[in-house]
Amino acid sequence: MKKACSRLGWGLTGMALVTVIVQTLLVLAIAFYFPEFEDSPFYTLVIMTISFYLLGFGAFRLIIGKGDVVKEEPREKLTAARMLKLFVMCMGAVYMFNIVGMLVNWLISSFSGYFPSNPLDNIVDVEAIFISFLLTVVCAPLIEEAVFRGFMLSRTQRFGKRGAVWMTAICFGLVHMNLSQFFYAVATGVVFGYVRLKTGSIKPTILLHAAVNFVGSVFMPMVAVYMGEAGSIISVATLFIFLISGLILLRREWSWLTDVGPDIPDETVIETEDAYAIEAQPETEGGIPREIRNGVYFDGVRWVNMNERAQEPGKPNGKGATALEMMKNPGMSVYVAICLLMIVSTFFAV
Repeated sequence: MKKACSRLGWGLTGMALVTVIVQTLLVLAIAFYFPEFEDSPFYTLVIMTISFYLLGFGAFRLIIGKGDVVKEEPREKLTAARMLKLFVMCMGAVYMFNIVGMLVNWLISSFSGYFPSNPLDNIVDVEAIFISFLLTVVCAPLIEEAVFRGFMLSRTQRFGKRGAVWMTAICFGLVHMNLSQFFYAVATGVVFGYVRLKTGSIKPTILLHAAVNFVGSVFMPMVAVYMGEAGSIISVATLFIFLISGLILLRREWSWLTDVGPDIPDETVIETEDAYAIEAQPETEGGIPREIRNGVYFDGVRWVNMNERAQEPGKPNGKGATALEMMKNPGMSVYVAICLLMIVSTFFAV
């Protein structure tokens, strides 16, 4: 587990470093050679697309390489009504934890004298709303869901589904590199993670992610700017409606959302030279010991319990690793350190 999670951490580290370095170089190059382009509506689009969505994601994919995943069959199909409920739940979480983020920023600024910048302010531009739409509603959901609910969750859920959901959510929050977005990104990341486990696909999480970003980064800014005083009333009303209804739905639907089966997936594990190839064990009618479907397999010599491989010695079988255990490795530690450093830098940004 430590090796697999550390490799993902190094992948995130590479993605973060490449993104920051390339962004810095692009900003300097444009300022020196094409200063007039700084006022272009395509300025942010070009920098974000090249640095993060192309080179940053490419670095992540290159570093993590091919890894072992749980081969999953499509499971629960979400109805339109269920997707709507999940969307409202996400919006409720966004508004609630946005308030938490604002309070934390205020407390820190009260003691430090510095108030952090929010990089999202440089992306959301109602005068170039199509660019904001491309960045936040198209590019961000596709790439971020592929990274966190795609590659990462697929490769870590075998160590513990719930731990993997929270670990990927925390990493998702950190990748924003600011406290303004961190808390609600973690909250929505948890919802996205469980949706991914329930459906076996990132398609629903991409749609939810896009819908949440559309409301927060496109629709609401347009309402606030173009509808004047009425827009302010609509914004406040929307906040309370989503906040109250979202929290009610979260309370009602939480048990359904988190019902993703055993924490350690039912699998057959085949040992290879450098890793473990995971294959789903099909349901059978007698003749095959039940232990095979509970994470135990025969390696040709003896029965091997996968649960013991997936967690620390002495921990009860059937309970997977926690998010903290999945993040206690060199790769993840460096990634967290870089993100925290970037978060601190937002308090001193001009």
